[in-house]
Amino acid sequence: PTACYETVEDLQELAIKTPYNVDCTWSSEATTLREIAVKNPEKLTNSFVLSHFKSLRIVDKKVTEIDEGLLNFKNLQQLTLSANLISLVDSQRLPKCLKNAVLYQGK
Repeated sequence: PTACYETVEDLQELAIKTPYNVDCTWSSEATTLREIAVKNPEKLTNSFVLSHFKSLRIVDKKVTEIDEGLLNFKNLQQLTLSANLISLVDSQRLPKCLKNAVLYQGK
């Protein structure tokens, strides 16, 4: 049997339709990362993904702490963690390139 492959154009169209169209409001860069995943999936290394994001918005997700993993986001400039359960922020766990952190309505 012969394998059938989708064209890049077909995959791009599918990416914007249900059930593949997902909420990307958690980052301004999420949509472009999805496009890269369709057009150039070989680029999606862990390092590439972590350096891709300049903004993250994680609101009301019951986050309790900011761990060292956030330091892996080398280009993160905007971080919103509002309405979570964070009671203490250790600045050593924030990326050096971070320009804006929004943490209101925390614990």
